[in-house]
Amino acid sequence: MLLFALTGALVYCLTLAAALPARLLLERSGDPDIWLAASGTVWRGEAALAQGHALRWNWSPLGSLTNLAFTTNIEVIGADTDLKGSASWKPGAMVITDLRGDASGSLLTALAPKLPFVCGFPMRVEIDRIAFGGQQPGVAGEITTLPGNCTSRGSSVASSSFVPALVAVATTNVGGSNGWVAPRANRSDKLVSFTVMPNGATSVDVAPAGAALFPGAQAIRILPE
Repeated sequence: MLLFALTGALVYCLTLAAALPARLLLERSGDPDIWLAASGTVWRGEAALAQGHALRWNWSPLGSLTNLAFTTNIEVIGADTDLKGSASWKPGAMVITDLRGDASGSLLTALAPKLPFVCGFPMRVEIDRIAFGGQQPGVAGEITTLPGNCTSRGSSVASSSFVPALVAVATTNVGGSNGWVAPRANRSDKLVSFTVMPNGATSVDVAPAGAALFPGAQAIRILPE
């Protein structure tokens, strides 16, 4: 009798959970400039992003067991964008793993709306891990681009610059994450370098050559919330 009661209670709780609105997954990271709207449930849903992109997810039972966390398969779609990966949520932390595929420069604008510039170039994304919050925030992976251009925004006089094919590389260790952006033709010529500390504080160093390619980049400052 007790077993039947427990089973019934479990089914009831799962039924309620299945109806939880999708917005609950986004409230913690709910920047209104990024997440425009959400539909569906926490098990399967979609969020509209800026610049015409969208994030889709569906619950992964096996991934949840393996990661001991609520885990979903995710997909980011949009103009010239098709990324697939996995995302796990724990109290105070979110980890995205194996995010791979193609993306357009407009996705960068959608996810980082406060950047002082916008860029137009195709990207190939090979991200192993991005962690927000938790004990080891940071990023590890690589992004390569084809040639394109970057244009300043937020100023009365817009300036545009040609940008060669780039590569961005990030690695994570016990002390945080380190990364850099350089021309694919000369990886030793670092245009931008950054460090993400375990507490989430991020420092960005823009070389003169990088400032010439990314208008306003020298003003970028990222601090923990």
